[in-house]
Amino acid sequence: MTNSKRQHFELPTWARVAVAIVILLAVLLMMRPKENEFYPESNWLLGPLWMLYVRDFDDKVIGLLVAAVLVPMIVTFPARPRVWTAIVSACGILLWIGFGAWLAMLASA
Repeated sequence: MTNSKRQHFELPTWARVAVAIVILLAVLLMMRPKENEFYPESNWLLGPLWMLYVRDFDDKVIGLLVAAVLVPMIVTFPARPRVWTAIVSACGILLWIGFGAWLAMLASA
C-alpha cells in the first residue's frame, strides 16, 4: 500500500500537548512526598517540585520558575515528534533529574 493510500490517525498538536501534560502531572502526583516522609528530597525525580514543600517563599518561586522552564522542554517531543524535539525533551528530563539530585546533595551536606 502506498503512503498516499494509507490513512493516518494523527492527533492535533494541542491534544498531544494536553495528553503529555496530563501524563506528566499524573507521574508527578504519584511521586509527591507522603505525610510521614521526613526527607522527601531523597527522591530525585521530584526535581524542582520538591522546593514547593519548603516553607520559604523564595524557594517556592525558584521551584516554580525552574519547573516553568523545564516542563515545556519535556513536552516538546510529544507535541512535535522530531529528532530535535526528542533531544530537547531528553535534555529537559536530564535537567529535571539533575536539579533533584542537586537538591538532594544540598540537603545531605
